[in-house]
Amino acid sequence: MTADATARRLARRAARDPLLRVLRDAAASTGAELLLVGGAVRDAALGRECRDLDLVAGRGSKRLLEAVETRLGTRGFRFRKRGVTTWRTSVAGREIDVVDAARRGIDADLRRRDFTINAVGYDLVRRRIVDPTRGLRDLERGVLRLPRRDAIADDPLRALRAARFLARLPDARLAAGLDREVARHAGRLRRVSIERIRDELDRLLGSPDPARGLRAIARLGMLPAVLPELAPTTTCVAGAGRPSVWEHTVLAVEAASRRRSRDPADDLVLRWAVLLHDVAKPETLRIDPSGRPTFHGHEVLGARRADAILSRLRQPRSLRRRVARLVLHHLRPHHLVESGATPRAIRRLARDLEGDA
Repeated sequence: MTADATARRLARRAARDPLLRVLRDAAASTGAELLLVGGAVRDAALGRECRDLDLVAGRGSKRLLEAVETRLGTRGFRFRKRGVTTWRTSVAGREIDVVDAARRGIDADLRRRDFTINAVGYDLVRRRIVDPTRGLRDLERGVLRLPRRDAIADDPLRALRAARFLARLPDARLAAGLDREVARHAGRLRRVSIERIRDELDRLLGSPDPARGLRAIARLGMLPAVLPELAPTTTCVAGAGRPSVWEHTVLAVEAASRRRSRDPADDLVLRWAVLLHDVAKPETLRIDPSGRPTFHGHEVLGARRADAILSRLRQPRSLRRRVARLVLHHLRPHHLVESGATPRAIRRLARDLEGDA
């Protein structure tokens, strides 16, 4: 997708979207610079729909935001995070973020972003693409590249975000040297707020290929920092000729990701449950007299561990309860098949799973 083609697609989207029309007209009337940035531009280049409204305002940002508040009939609020001031409001259930880049300029703001594929803007008034780091070229080639050398050092969460984009864009690959940069900062993820870690993991698990992202997390040394409870599964083998518990888990997540329900929240519950279903196997590993490994009670202990992990990640109580319940009962379908499932046994399982059967 060329810059001109992407600009034409975004112009059509801006014409259809009432909120974008308000923002564009406010910028035009005040003479301010206003660019749509990030996921909206990237997804337009890929031909995907996106409801994100992340924008950056350059010259005239103060006049612009006053005009936007008047036209929308809402008062936004400003907050400052990692040296960046953002104006935020919500209209009709949609969140609007406008970064104020009046002082540093549009190009400098784009270059501060995580990857070049997200460092592309669309000027709503001039209807043109602004791409100082050649992010559209990287997107076409499927390359994840940093817009500047110290991007991950400035925000270690970007290491985890690299894995998330590998899960979201299955044809993407890391640019030369980026794997070393991610691995170098992997340990610093321990200093990142747990809410930001949680949100990235949720997005990764909700991606088209979460298994690819999970493998990157382990391969690049991030697992002990973001999900330390699962790190022992990488060296725990479930028997001769069988993969590690970690690899089995990743394969199970891969299988679960092929199932899509009507509600993305249900998909997230299932994928968290599959990711954590064998978390207690390393703790319950015993070798029987014949030399075979056993994991008696791992589902009971695993349900407690899963709840504790999700509590640490500050997940909602409803998700924690549903995931723990699925982990607790994850062996029962197999046992029912082996023993010959009766209608009564199936009804009992459905009752115990409370709608998650």
